[in-house]
Amino acid sequence: MQVLDPHLASYGITNFGFAISQLAQTTLRSEIGKIELDRTFEARGQINTNVVSELDKASAAWGVKVLRYEIKNITPAEGRAVGDGEADARRAREARRRARLRGRARRQDQRRRGDKQRVIKQSEANKQQQINEAEGQAQAIWRSRRRRRKA
Repeated sequence: MQVLDPHLASYGITNFGFAISQLAQTTLRSEIGKIELDRTFEARGQINTNVVSELDKASAAWGVKVLRYEIKNITPAEGRAVGDGEADARRAREARRRARLRGRARRQDQRRRGDKQRVIKQSEANKQQQINEAEGQAQAIWRSRRRRRKA
């Protein structure tokens, strides 16, 4: 950072260094909250740029210009490292993938069972049709023999 107006830097705020540090932390949290945890290292340059821009806007009233901001280390709450978050995200993606595969397998199994039931029902229908046709033919034969006896 660079002091542009010593009067504002001295009388406009009690401790501009501390204020900018606190504002930087808040802004960094906001910026990181906008992206997925496993992309934080990829987006470091963009995060740094966004933080500098926000800090520069706020510190102008204090006569201070923020020139650069660099992220040294990102440690999520509860002492977890970003790598842990990435591992959690990977595990979550893998769990979703396994759930999709299980669902697909379940649907295929149901489809196979349905196909099997359809084949069984069709077979039973064919069998019943043959029985009905045979009974019809048997009755026709029986009637024709009965008529011959009477004649």
